[in-house]
Amino acid sequence: MLKVRGRVARRLSTVALVGALAAGLLTAQASSAVAVSTGSIQGTVSSGASGFDASEVLVTAYELEDDEWVEAGYGWSDGDGRYSVDGLAAGDYRLEFYDYSDTTATEYWDDVTDIEDADDVAVGAAQVVTGKDAVLAQALPIGSSREPSVSGALTPGSVLTVDPGAWVPGDVQVFYEWMLNGEEVEGAYDRTFALTAQHVGVPVAVRVTVWKPGYRYETRTLHAGAVGLATPTGLDVAVSPAGATFTWNVVPGATDYRLTMQGRTRTYGGSTGGRTSMTFYAGSLEPGRTYTASVEATASTRPVSSVPATVTFTTPAMPAATKLRTYEKKARSSGVAWPAVEGARRYEITVWSKGRKARTFKTVNRGRVLRGLKPATKYYVRVTSFSADDLSRSVSRKWTFTTRKK
Repeated sequence: MLKVRGRVARRLSTVALVGALAAGLLTAQASSAVAVSTGSIQGTVSSGASGFDASEVLVTAYELEDDEWVEAGYGWSDGDGRYSVDGLAAGDYRLEFYDYSDTTATEYWDDVTDIEDADDVAVGAAQVVTGKDAVLAQALPIGSSREPSVSGALTPGSVLTVDPGAWVPGDVQVFYEWMLNGEEVEGAYDRTFALTAQHVGVPVAVRVTVWKPGYRYETRTLHAGAVGLATPTGLDVAVSPAGATFTWNVVPGATDYRLTMQGRTRTYGGSTGGRTSMTFYAGSLEPGRTYTASVEATASTRPVSSVPATVTFTTPAMPAATKLRTYEKKARSSGVAWPAVEGARRYEITVWSKGRKARTFKTVNRGRVLRGLKPATKYYVRVTSFSADDLSRSVSRKWTFTTRKK
């Protein structure tokens, strides 16, 4: 037996019953599996309401189990309004008359609008109880003075919340049904709905139904939209003359991240491995230059990406070469070397002695051998470091060395 959540559950589950009837899986009286020892409740339904169709009334018998009214059987009225609810064991039941067309108001036998106020119908073993007739009243409309709405961020970890709106008359019952991709989510019947990483890229909607005894059902379907990814937060950058290290917080539901800078996009992905933040290094930057970078979260399984987070930063100026040393020093040559200068892609070594014109040696390495020198001569040296596009440079202090005698 089916436990009924409320009046709206009967209205919505009826769609499935109508489909089963149309497919020939059930008879209008649900009698194909009726045992000889079971009883029935029979009667007629009628109404003077305009547009009433006697064949669209669903009559349901409920019995009380553990302080809850539970469906025990049902039957559809025919074109003349006759109905029969079959397959009932001996016991007491209460009858609900629900007009699927919503032309007339739902009521309970005998002529009340709440199941708690209804009269019991006693059914004996194999007894057919007749004469349970109902004259259904015209259902009144429910109006809206403020339409329902749904709010909340469409990102994993967020919670969507429905404002039920305002209705005339007041004191209506409100029912909620959340849907993903147009399909009802089983058990999701609250005002709120929590989004998870599994919902990324999936359209979310909620069906809001209001009802009051004597009135028609009013339903609104609110389309919240597809679940996306949140903008990465906590974006920070640590800079050096030739590189930048970016960090940002993990975005729930994201599988990859795209970092874009100077028109070039780098993709960083893979499992977060339980980490709460991501790190990415971008090298080959120009010292002393201002850059703008953006980071967006993506999901490899669905065509969805976040609004990017952006950061603007300036790399430090390129430092000068330091700690010059000589090696393989001879009478007419000497090697000079220094630690690598961050951001430098080439160097120029300027060498001179008193009374002599300076000479320049070029290299892409951290030093080189200077040839064509004079023996026992004191030389002065400066190293100029150049960036990749020569937009940045730095000049070292002056060093000295003396060549050997012959």
